[in-house]
Amino acid sequence: MNIEEIKSELGLVLPPENLTVSDYVKTGFQLEALASRDQIFSVTQTIRKKEFFLEQISGADFKEYFQIAYQYNHFDAPMRILIRVKQPWADNRIPSITSIYGGAGWYERELFDMYGIHIEHHPNLKRLLLPEYANFHPLRKGFTFEGDSVEDANRAWASEREASEKVSSAVLEKSTRDYFINMGPQHPSTHGVLRFLLHMDGETILNVEPVVGYAHRADEKMGENGNYFQFLPYPSRVDYLAGMIYNWGYVGTVERMLSLEAPLRTQYIRVIVSELQRLASHLLWYGAFLMDLGSFTPFLYCFQDREEIIDMFEMCDGSRLTYNYFRFGGMERDLSPEFLVRAREFIPMMKSHLKDYEKLVTKNVIFKKRTEGVGVITKDLALEYGVSGACLRASGVSYDVRRSEPYGIYNEFEWDVPTRTAGDAYARFEVRVEEMWQSLRIVEQALAKIPEGPYNHPAMPKRVKPNAGECYFCVESPRGQMGIYLISDGTETPYRVKMRTPCYNNLQVIEKIGCGNLLADVVCIMGSLDIVVPDIDR
Repeated sequence: MNIEEIKSELGLVLPPENLTVSDYVKTGFQLEALASRDQIFSVTQTIRKKEFFLEQISGADFKEYFQIAYQYNHFDAPMRILIRVKQPWADNRIPSITSIYGGAGWYERELFDMYGIHIEHHPNLKRLLLPEYANFHPLRKGFTFEGDSVEDANRAWASEREASEKVSSAVLEKSTRDYFINMGPQHPSTHGVLRFLLHMDGETILNVEPVVGYAHRADEKMGENGNYFQFLPYPSRVDYLAGMIYNWGYVGTVERMLSLEAPLRTQYIRVIVSELQRLASHLLWYGAFLMDLGSFTPFLYCFQDREEIIDMFEMCDGSRLTYNYFRFGGMERDLSPEFLVRAREFIPMMKSHLKDYEKLVTKNVIFKKRTEGVGVITKDLALEYGVSGACLRASGVSYDVRRSEPYGIYNEFEWDVPTRTAGDAYARFEVRVEEMWQSLRIVEQALAKIPEGPYNHPAMPKRVKPNAGECYFCVESPRGQMGIYLISDGTETPYRVKMRTPCYNNLQVIEKIGCGNLLADVVCIMGSLDIVVPDIDR
């Protein structure tokens, strides 16, 4: 299958003049198409039959009309497709595609939440990131907020009290064994403000509904209200455990818009710090996951090793958590000789410690009993929800952005994409552990071959003003595919910055894999998914 074959298939449901083969290097897409509201459902059906997954749906307000952009890609042979629907303001309705892709559910609710676009036949159309009482749509270009915070808080409290009373009376009238329970939003195993509404029958879960938005900080809105440089510090706050990699995601998007390529030494530096960041993130996940399941010792070991990496990052830009080290066409500063010495000493030490971790945990019979067969994600379910990262590779799909769509200089190193086939919590654990070995392998090669030379582009811009247009760029974060869909109107301020964050897709699947498990298994499933809450809420 190639892009011309897909174009021919879509030509059966769309006018040929609406289909354009795109320049991937400049736009990040291989095929672009314009569809009407009445055509998008049949277009999506055609794409799904070819086993594409839905990357994301994003909106944009062009004042006279809304643009709804659907992005699709393929696990086996990456071919990115962008389908645009332009819907007039006066008739802001569009059909739901949730019957084709379950993962469209939250994206469509976000369109409703942020733009006021009505999604026809959506099974659960309500606010997602904003509270139910909100009467505004903040990503519309004419949005201004003139509300009274005290009045809004009182109205929210009254709304919550009214809902609570309704639930209480409904429960009192029931004589069955099923009931509802809130897990969160202040629950230690969610590692942030995340809530699950659990419908239970005794200890068995009948239904799981994640309730998100408690950590929503309007990151995408801020991206539209400052220039390109002013948004540089924000991506590392979205997933604060992958700050270096999210830096690369944003910088790489703008560099694609500018047709700017960073120097070779910069490319090596980016790989080194990104793989150390992946390792630091996996170490925190490893320790926290085991602690959630009742094992305290691995947490101490992992944080001791993670501190070594954080100390090295502090040498890079002075920060220990939310980094701002990348620049358009380069880096804030070069790697110091002390960093390089410490990084080379760290690799053999970490390899030795990983062997200790394996003896302590990987073959532990109690741990295996808690995780094997729990929260199984099949390949079909992963495709339906756009699951990525270790959660996908544990289901037998060898899809990693670094290998499938190489960015930087990843294709110059020897490394493997770890996979498993069971798709359960234990398989996801095994994949991440093996990824730590592969990250060390990449860093070791990069340190051995890092060249001398400039760490910034000689023509590094002092003002960023890309030509009008759209592009997409993605990276492989510790949790999966993170990408940015950027729309430029030719000014120094981005017109639209839409983030495709992996936790947003990965968490949705818990609605399917949580049912039928016990209450205690929710903690295990959550830990195995490796969720960072601000990555969902943005």
